[in-house]
Amino acid sequence: MDDRPKFFILGFLFFLAIMMLRQFMLPRLYYYQFDLFAGITVAVTVAVGIVKGPRAGTAFGFSSLIPYLLTGLFFGYFVIISLFSLLAEACVMALYGYLPSKYYHQSKRIGKAFVGFLTSLMLDAVVSLVVAFLSYYFIFGSSFMIEIQYFLSYVLNWQLLNTLSTLVIGGISTGLTVRYAQHHPAYPAPRPAIRPSATPYQKTLHCTKCGHENPSNFDFCGTCGSPLKEEETKVY
Repeated sequence: MDDRPKFFILGFLFFLAIMMLRQFMLPRLYYYQFDLFAGITVAVTVAVGIVKGPRAGTAFGFSSLIPYLLTGLFFGYFVIISLFSLLAEACVMALYGYLPSKYYHQSKRIGKAFVGFLTSLMLDAVVSLVVAFLSYYFIFGSSFMIEIQYFLSYVLNWQLLNTLSTLVIGGISTGLTVRYAQHHPAYPAPRPAIRPSATPYQKTLHCTKCGHENPSNFDFCGTCGSPLKEEETKVY
């Protein structure tokens, strides 16, 4: 049975709760809460993928698109560039749910899961920088070059904090989840098919007197009692 719809709905509820909590805590934590919440969302998405499989992880991660859109529309900061930004973030989140899980389930090794996680993290950092650059260019237009110093000092610093936070929280989640999956596998090894037991005796002895087929370890016929093996007569 395909469990992607179930995890898409669960992901939608999870990301919606995270987005609402993020907006509630925005005035208190300023931009630092983005680092914390980014790490938490990645950690949960990676865990779902490793425990429940790549399909479930992908559906869970990509479901973040709808809460992102709803939050942007509700709080009034949705612009054209945001559509590209939110779509890119949702695709990256789906990648977190897919790659670590795919690598782990192919080899059952924790190292492969970390390779998938780190690959997703690097792509996440690149996508975030590209989206930030396009956002600044869209907002400032021709005066973007005047803001380049602010971009380098603020955005790169924010991206570094975000990447480090995600690396630590997501890395811990990857390790713990793999340990859990090793003891509670989502895909247990199939049981071998039950084969009919082999015949206890591969050879039979034919009784020359009554015709009964006897097991090879019988010395006498089980029906008539006649000897089945003729002993050699030794002459001294």
